[in-house]
Amino acid sequence: MSEKMKRMQPLLSRRNMISSALAAPLVLEAGSAAAAPVPPPYTLSINIEIMFPRTMPRPQRMEIVAAQGFKAYSFWHADEKERDAMLKVQQRTGLKCASISGTASLGSSTGLTKPGLEQAYLEEIAVYAKIAATFGGAQPIIFVGQVQPDVPWETQRSQIVAGLKKAGDIAKEQGVMLVMEPLSSREG
Repeated sequence: MSEKMKRMQPLLSRRNMISSALAAPLVLEAGSAAAAPVPPPYTLSINIEIMFPRTMPRPQRMEIVAAQGFKAYSFWHADEKERDAMLKVQQRTGLKCASISGTASLGSSTGLTKPGLEQAYLEEIAVYAKIAATFGGAQPIIFVGQVQPDVPWETQRSQIVAGLKKAGDIAKEQGVMLVMEPLSSREG
């Protein structure tokens, strides 16, 4: 990579941005000791999948999140029985579910980029949009798939655009908004 390209790369990674955002209220508060504390204009959502041991039941993770004063959480996948228990904790504690996984296996691999898999992808979207609605309108985070080296880019692009329009219609029926993570490739 050329020196010019290195200088053009973002100076702030996702991890650094999150760390900075977490520290910002502390820095702002320290700078104005006389001012009354002002709540941040956002709500932090704790991802209970990555913040706790996988062996811990999700409802217990939520209890800890609420006990620490957080107002929102996110999760990826849970079976129906565990989701029912999570909804009870959510109702009792006032926690809000901010996001869930919107595409499980297909979205992170073949999704809309590999021909012939659109219907299975849309069925997965439908399942997670319904779960998101049950959790009060949580936002399903979706992936469109990985770049397929054996499929022309224009084919992949047209499949992504057409598939996302259909996925948006599914989400609209459930009253939720999909959040798409960018398509990434393994290049550079």
